[in-house]
Amino acid sequence: MKIKLTTLERLAIPSICPAKDNIDRLLIRKSILEKVELKPEEATEIGLTQEGTNLAWNKNIEDIEAELSEIEVNYMRNCINELSNKKELHASMIELYQKIKA
Repeated sequence: MKIKLTTLERLAIPSICPAKDNIDRLLIRKSILEKVELKPEEATEIGLTQEGTNLAWNKNIEDIEAELSEIEVNYMRNCINELSNKKELHASMIELYQKIKA
């Protein structure tokens, strides 16, 4: 599945996928993050800066299109469902959740 991701969505994906899990799910998480992570040269190019817990960057940056396997998409859907069941989803990321759940 091809999914178009903004910089904010790319930065948010690690928070959707738990860093503590079983080995199979961690390997899927690793594969997803390798496909969507912001590379150091990209961070420099967009002027990514951090002040405390706030991130800022040039918002006029093109979205990327990531190719995710069916297994990766299903994993992310499951992660979203798990967060939803715990009522831990953030309203600011609703577009990302909708893209993944589509």
